Amino acid sequence: MPVESDVYSPPVSLYNLSFDSNEFLKKSFSVDEYLQEHRNKTSLETLRDDLGIYLRILRSSMIELINKDYADFVNLSSNLIGLDRAINGMQFPLGQLKEEIVKVKIALEEALNGVTDLLKCRHDVFVKKLCLQNLINVEFFLSKFGYVLDSEETPHKYFLDPDFTERVASEYNKLLFSISQCEVYLTNLHSKKTSRISEAMMLGLDDMFLKSLKMKDMSSIARCLRTYAALDKVHEAEMLYRKNMVAPAISSVISETAMESNIMGLNGVYNRLLDFVKVDMSNLLELTKLTRRFPAVKSFSFVLNSFWPEVEERLEMNLSSIFAPGNPDLFYKHFSETEMFMKKLEYFCGVEGDISKFHSHPQYQSFINKWNLSIYFQIRFQEIGGPVEFILGGDRNLAFSTASNSSLKLVASETVWNNINRCWSDGIFLKQLTHKFWKLNLLILARYNFWISAVLHKWPLSVESAGIASTSTVKEGHEKSAVQSLQYLVCLYNDIEKLIEMLPSLQSIVMSKATQMSQEAQKIFERSQHSSQEQLKQQLPKVTQEIVNAVSHQSILQLKQVNDIPRLYRRTNREVPTKACSYVLQMLTPPTQFCAASASSVSPKLLDHWLLLIFSAITKQYFIAVSDVLTSVQKTEESLRRLKKIRDRSTTANLVEGRGIGDDDKIRLQLALDVRTFCEEVENKGLNRSEVEKLEELINLVEEATLKSEK
Repeated sequence: MPVESDVYSPPVSLYNLSFDSNEFLKKSFSVDEYLQEHRNKTSLETLRDDLGIYLRILRSSMIELINKDYADFVNLSSNLIGLDRAINGMQFPLGQLKEEIVKVKIALEEALNGVTDLLKCRHDVFVKKLCLQNLINVEFFLSKFGYVLDSEETPHKYFLDPDFTERVASEYNKLLFSISQCEVYLTNLHSKKTSRISEAMMLGLDDMFLKSLKMKDMSSIARCLRTYAALDKVHEAEMLYRKNMVAPAISSVISETAMESNIMGLNGVYNRLLDFVKVDMSNLLELTKLTRRFPAVKSFSFVLNSFWPEVEERLEMNLSSIFAPGNPDLFYKHFSETEMFMKKLEYFCGVEGDISKFHSHPQYQSFINKWNLSIYFQIRFQEIGGPVEFILGGDRNLAFSTASNSSLKLVASETVWNNINRCWSDGIFLKQLTHKFWKLNLLILARYNFWISAVLHKWPLSVESAGIASTSTVKEGHEKSAVQSLQYLVCLYNDIEKLIEMLPSLQSIVMSKATQMSQEAQKIFERSQHSSQEQLKQQLPKVTQEIVNAVSHQSILQLKQVNDIPRLYRRTNREVPTKACSYVLQMLTPPTQFCAASASSVSPKLLDHWLLLIFSAITKQYFIAVSDVLTSVQKTEESLRRLKKIRDRSTTANLVEGRGIGDDDKIRLQLALDVRTFCEEVENKGLNRSEVEKLEELINLVEEATLKSEK
């Protein structure tokens, strides 16, 4: 039932008012809610006026509607006059018509029931006739097999001839069909005779089948298989072959003694089993597949239903040691050899449908579940994750790598990468555990990322406590420790970059190992790897900041000597400065040493970037120190000037003329020399002064101060 709209169609078009006229047409319209809603929109006077206008519009619209449809209203009342008499006149003929239709319906139903009863009787006669005919056929077929039933000798001897048995099978199928059509009329005697015929025929057929297999008579085997298929005894034939041919042949092959005595171990056992399939089952495989020599006998799968169940049961019973996961290397060897054996066995299954049946076979699933892959992974997890945790959480996590051919410089990074690759190496990786090994990779990368954050958080205490400078002498210990600390940071940055570059190659390795991976799974792997790369990339700026802070801090310590420059020249009668102070070279020494030590470890482009950041950090502090000194000098100079104004001006003028360049001017000249020397050294490093933050401002600061002093 359609839902009625909450809003009726408006009667007429309206002028612009202070309210929406459709609100009055809603079924849920409420005066109180309407006033509450519009009280803040407009005044009550305006609302009253608009409602009055709306009322007049509605009245005029109603009058127009009545005038427009007036003729229809009048005609409607006139057209209804005499309608009741016309309706009464139609009732009588319609009632008669109804009675006639009911009589016809009853007559048709009676005729239909009579025809249905006659057809049912005819059908019953037909069924009884058919049952009688089938009963006659049963008696006829049983009489044909009378010589078998009445024979005093072994009945199944008559079924040792392939041609005879094949013909009898056809007759027997006809007998079974006839029996199925007249079971109601059969007696126990019929059932006993049929069972004796079936038993004798199956015994003879089984003997003939086994004899044909031993003699390798392809023609006789083919007839036996066709007979089994015709009798719908495919399963019985497969079980017969399993019991009489497969079980005796492999009983001595699958055992602990056989595996230990075989030079190839479990693989040797599997090879002997495959040889049985290739040699002893070759005739059956050829007959059950479409070949040029023989037409295929369908419905048989001796590998799946005869060979495999027997092999699986004996492997579980007699070789249970291969499933033990305690020794992961041996477990991997046994599992890999078993997996290869299963793949070769799939080849003998034939078409793809049979392979699917093989995989869904209950004993196949049971056999796969015997291999405890979860325990195997837990052992591998400890083997792979243990060294990583030992390095990242132990005392050797800050050691340098000693491997000459490794692109990674730190033991921690090298351990992480080696153990990540170990997950996918031969002898460890199993395709069934792809998702777990990939998660282990992500865990290792996450642990490495957390370790980087921890190292940077407590830097440089972590370096000093780790004893990187343990080989240093007492005299050179502090200096060498600082250099090695910086070198460790450089190596850490290098390793992070290398790992980010090498992770895509890991993705290729995973895809080559984990075959038949869906597109969705590949996208998940790619997203997770990209996430790990991004986490590592986020560490690079942090490492750079630590390097910049470490180098610039050593240089900034020398800036304390900038505050000593005023004491060097004030009231000391020193000569006008002609060279930079020693602190400038001391301030430039840490970046220079860092550049020399790191040149072979990183690219020139990255080294220039670091130097730019280092000199920018130094220049910022240098600018503050020089600015403070110049401000202090200016304040001192102004104080002296005010004191001199109190004295005799002529005496002061004579003193100034006799002194020449003042102490404050010398201070400014010294600062200017120092800044220019610093700028030249920065440019000698290959950097543009405009790229270094605050450097041009620093130069302008000292130059302006010097110009003021000259004036």
